[in-house]
Amino acid sequence: MIHLAVPLLTPGSLKEYTGGAVPEGFHLSVSRLIDHVRSSADTIVPGGTTGEGHLLTMPQYTALLEAVMKHRWELNVRAWILGRDDQVAEQVLKAQNLWIQEMMIGCGHTGDYEARVAIALEALWPKGRLFLYNMPGWFDPLLIEFVARCFRDDDRVVGIKDSSGKPEYFKQLLALKGTFPNKIVSHG
Repeated sequence: MIHLAVPLLTPGSLKEYTGGAVPEGFHLSVSRLIDHVRSSADTIVPGGTTGEGHLLTMPQYTALLEAVMKHRWELNVRAWILGRDDQVAEQVLKAQNLWIQEMMIGCGHTGDYEARVAIALEALWPKGRLFLYNMPGWFDPLLIEFVARCFRDDDRVVGIKDSSGKPEYFKQLLALKGTFPNKIVSHG
């Protein structure tokens, strides 16, 4: 089964947003972007182009999620958990308050990524879904043993997106999928 998750580019009108009223035309831009991918996508990932989500402030990202949830219709939405380790629980709760149940958490070897994932899972609702994400170029990929443990120990960890650019590592993830056939392994 193929499940297509499409990154949703953030409209430029959000660049100067610092809070309060959302810029004029922002909702229309989001609606048009969603309409553009609606017929082919199963999931949209707001701010999901490589590195884009890291450039948004929390008020900007929250405004983007709110607009997406208003215009998404039947599309599934996957939210990024991008902040510092001390912001993980807050970001998970904000997304869930918008009825977003699928999250993707950026991980790497800077800081304690195991603790970061544990914090996200603690805040995640019982029916929530969490994707691990190997962020491109900035960190070493997650240890295969850690990914296997997450897949085995918590049904809410549903997959991993690998952007490490390391083909041998991705082959190891694909082999891991043989052990956990219900988990999603994606690249990009």
